[in-house]
Amino acid sequence: RADISSFGWKQTMYGMDLKYTRMPITVSGRQYYPMQDKLKAYGQLGLEMSMDKVEAAASFFGVTAKAEASETHLGITPGGGIEFAITPQISVGGDVAYHIITDSYFTLGVNAGYHF
Repeated sequence: RADISSFGWKQTMYGMDLKYTRMPITVSGRQYYPMQDKLKAYGQLGLEMSMDKVEAAASFFGVTAKAEASETHLGITPGGGIEFAITPQISVGGDVAYHIITDSYFTLGVNAGYHF
């Protein structure tokens, strides 16, 4: 499976406009564990590549100065969740993952899936 996400924030601090964007791409595998008829739990482990970008802009005496920096980071993403089968091909669920990467973070997700 593969996931592409986008996270970001904007903030003004001390007269500077800051913008941070992170776009992780994760390729992972899941191990499913049946719980009930249509409900399964799973553990997941993935490899993540994250493209991070920081932009800053400040104005002084009518002159605007801008700077930006971009970096790519690699990491791993363990996690787990539950999945409920609505039909044999369609499911819904939720998950949690810990992204072990520069500036590590947790994510909570709600998902819908189609199984081939």
